[in-house]
Amino acid sequence: MKIFLYKFAIILVGVFLLFEFTIGSKLKLYERNLINILSKQNIESIKQKAKDEMRIAINKDVYLDPKDAKLLNEFIKKIQKELKDSENE
Repeated sequence: MKIFLYKFAIILVGVFLLFEFTIGSKLKLYERNLINILSKQNIESIKQKAKDEMRIAINKDVYLDPKDAKLLNEFIKKIQKELKDSENE
């Protein structure tokens, strides 16, 4: 019975180490990346970049191609129509 327990303990430790060195390290890497993305400093940086891009877009005379403007216009009209239809139901 002792031999079984020793073998079981060795196998258990081996499986644990195998998990930590393979899957565990990947999970820790993803966790660190997620924490970095969701950090307050990073969120503020993304907000500032978005504001800068909006300022640049405002200063341009023509921001959209005529084809893109037409496509967006059609899309917005379709959404407005669907919203009106959903109000009537």
